[in-house]
Amino acid sequence: MVFAGSGSRGLTNRICEYLSIRPSENETLQFTNGNIFVRILENVRGRRIYIIQSTAFSTNDNFMELLFWLDACKRASAASVTAVIPYFSYTQRRLKLRFFLRRSPGMPYLHTCLLYTSPSPRDLSTSR
Repeated sequence: MVFAGSGSRGLTNRICEYLSIRPSENETLQFTNGNIFVRILENVRGRRIYIIQSTAFSTNDNFMELLFWLDACKRASAASVTAVIPYFSYTQRRLKLRFFLRRSPGMPYLHTCLLYTSPSPRDLSTSR
C-alpha cells in the first residue's frame, strides 16, 4: 500500500501510475492553530506500507506529518512501514551553515534520530 503525504501527492500519483496501482486513501487536516491530524481511510493491518512524503516547504509541518503517519500506521498494526523521503531539506541546511557557523546545530542528525526512533525502521531518501 502506498500513502501520499501532503508534501508529495503529485509524485505519489505518478509512482502509483507507473506501478499500475492506486494510491491508498488517507487524509491530512491542518487546523487553524497549526495542529496536524492524519487519518488512514483503509485497513492496513498486516500490510506493508510505503509513505511518500517530502520535507520541502513547509519543512517542519511536512516532517511532523511524516512522524504522525508513521505512528498512525504502527498503531493500525501495519506489518512494516517504509518512509520514502524524496527531498530531505535539513541536509541542505547543514551544508550552508557549515560555512558560516563554527558550531552549527546537528539538524540532519537530530531528524535522522527522530526517524529511526519512530515506528518506521526503514527510510529511503533520495536527496544528497
